[in-house]
Amino acid sequence: METLYSPAPNPVKTSLSLQSLENLYKYLPLTKQDPDNLEYRLQCQIGAWLSLFFVDNIKLGLSNSIGHLLGAFYNIPHGMTSAIMLPSVMGFYRERIIIW
Repeated sequence: METLYSPAPNPVKTSLSLQSLENLYKYLPLTKQDPDNLEYRLQCQIGAWLSLFFVDNIKLGLSNSIGHLLGAFYNIPHGMTSAIMLPSVMGFYRERIIIW
């Protein structure tokens, strides 16, 4: 999600991010129901890989930045603070986000 809301969007990053979300949305619940299904687990792994493809090459957005500050101040894990802040950040950016 964070890559979709980065300050510098591009069509390749956006496409990979959306494919990542699609894989995880579809296959995480199926994997929970049937954890021995290797195809479901593979699709989750591909979704996770796609989500990280551009992380080193882009600026992450507000949710990530706020998460670092809150986490450091309140000693909360970064992933939790970013996830908690994401809905508010998505609402803030709603009118400005370009999905290629």
